[in-house]
Amino acid sequence: MVTLVISAGDSFTFGSELEPPNEQILPSDNSWANLVAEKLNSKHINVARPGRSNSYVARHIVNQVNRALNNGVSNSDILVQVMWTFTDRSEFAVGVDLNEYDSPWLALTPYTHVNENESSWFKSLSRNIPNWQSIHNDHQTLYNRNKSLGIVDFAKHYSKLVQSSALNDSYVSIKEVFSTKLFLEAYNIKYMFTYVNQHVMFGLLEDCSDNKYIQNYRDLLDVEWFNFPGDFQKYIGFDDWAKNNGYEYATSHPLNAAHSAAADIVYNHVIDRLIDK
Repeated sequence: MVTLVISAGDSFTFGSELEPPNEQILPSDNSWANLVAEKLNSKHINVARPGRSNSYVARHIVNQVNRALNNGVSNSDILVQVMWTFTDRSEFAVGVDLNEYDSPWLALTPYTHVNENESSWFKSLSRNIPNWQSIHNDHQTLYNRNKSLGIVDFAKHYSKLVQSSALNDSYVSIKEVFSTKLFLEAYNIKYMFTYVNQHVMFGLLEDCSDNKYIQNYRDLLDVEWFNFPGDFQKYIGFDDWAKNNGYEYATSHPLNAAHSAAADIVYNHVIDRLIDK
């Protein structure tokens, strides 16, 4: 039996751009994660947030599981579902108030040092795509804040010195996945690990394969990854599966139909593999 589902990830688990719009304040009720919890008739805590890193994901899973256990929820009644994100995202605790959720933790992505509205991927989008204007406004607001706080300058140096190689990113992320797995297993918590798309898995499991420090963690990881159905490539995450099956997207996220279908697939996996019959 599961009475509490804890979900973690990035915008694909948060439910960015889904209808009805919620102005990105709270995770969407129509996200795949929430729909799975509904099918299980369970309380749901979704700590996913757009643009956040695997360090964020791991930190919030540990915190929410500890809170649940301390509040008397039995470990056997908890299910954790995680959609791990891109390894080239980072976070730091900084010495200024960011005036947003989870401050003072600062999220850095490969786009933090630029105005994402000027990026090639965003410029290629039609203005008729759902949510184009709201996403454009969000990009501008975030860039203006980051520039005023000196974050843009910091991110430029970080991109040049650190993100020019996959080594640091892959090393940090594989440790986060490894430590989260050990934490959940130490408390005998049921969990399901999946991922946004194939690039997440390359970063976690294949990039910098000649580095002994990364490989030490990979050799011990032993995770039964949930892959979305298909045989068109080696790793199939939610994003890969949704695009391959022609689901409708907004600017960069699948919309309600994809989340609904994904929830059915994940729910069946959870029932078949994780829930005691």
